[in-house]
Amino acid sequence: MGTAGDRTRNAASAERRADIVAAARELYEEQGLSKTSVQDITNRVGVTRSLFYHYFPDKDAVTSAIIRGLAGKSGKALANEVLAVLDEGKA
Repeated sequence: MGTAGDRTRNAASAERRADIVAAARELYEEQGLSKTSVQDITNRVGVTRSLFYHYFPDKDAVTSAIIRGLAGKSGKALANEVLAVLDEGKA
């Protein structure tokens, strides 16, 4: 079992990764995927390129993380709709 310091570091790491993904998504929406560079993403977040590469091997990997996040949200929304329909059938 990890220490409190380990949990804090893990939470900070997950937050930093999420910040990078969010910045990439914003930039893709603003200027498009092909016109967004890793440098653009790191500038938006305020981190170094080496830190970006600590979390993602390349721009494709952060793009995949964005897509997985969108797919996960869509799946949750669909699941909620299905549950609502099932609950209506019970009433």
